[in-house]
Amino acid sequence: LEGDWWTLPSDFGKYQSVTALAFKNNPATFKHFPAALCALPRLDTLAFIDCPAINTLDDWGCVSGLHLLVLQDNLNLGALENLEALRSLAVLDVRNCPALIRVEGASLLEQLTVEQSPQVRLSQVLQSNRGLKSLTLADLPDTALNTANLAALESLSLYRMRLTNLRGIDQNTRLRLLKMDRLDNLTHFTPPAHLSMTYISRCESLESLDTWPPSDDLELLVLAANNALKTLPDLKRLPN
Repeated sequence: LEGDWWTLPSDFGKYQSVTALAFKNNPATFKHFPAALCALPRLDTLAFIDCPAINTLDDWGCVSGLHLLVLQDNLNLGALENLEALRSLAVLDVRNCPALIRVEGASLLEQLTVEQSPQVRLSQVLQSNRGLKSLTLADLPDTALNTANLAALESLSLYRMRLTNLRGIDQNTRLRLLKMDRLDNLTHFTPPAHLSMTYISRCESLESLDTWPPSDDLELLVLAANNALKTLPDLKRLPN
């Protein structure tokens, strides 16, 4: 639905099979959801895209069954609050929300994506979501990341970040997929032992992978344009 929120027809609730809604280029502040949304019992996906008047989202009464929440290009959104009201929320996707700082109440996430949203208090979000299975971070200013407490993590993707310290990843024993691209300041890291697929590209300062542990699980290792890389893993310790 593109345009003014208040043009939403009052009888929109009759479409009870609707499972996903996206609001785009909308000038409203979204302080309250239209009553019509309360009549959509199957709604599980909601997206706000390029809604410049949003400052805070905190009233989720009408959409408490959401599974997926997408926020993209909302340049003035500063806070997501009371997310505990979304009892089924498993996936949070945040892209290009440069003013966003607070993300509060989301503690049952399985998948989190944060891109081009440099003020998000990332450590707080990760601390409260130890059940995360998939984490994607991109274009963030953080110089350190510790994933040790993410015991359920299965997929980790890191793109275009300033990381100099990647800690705890060797303790992510369920991690199967690792993608790293343009981590220009990272010189070394120790991966976990049970990775199945790993892609490392354009990490200009990465010098060594000689701490790679022995593994029968690794099936694919792609290394591309890591120009400072001098030492590869011992392939005899990676038989598959």
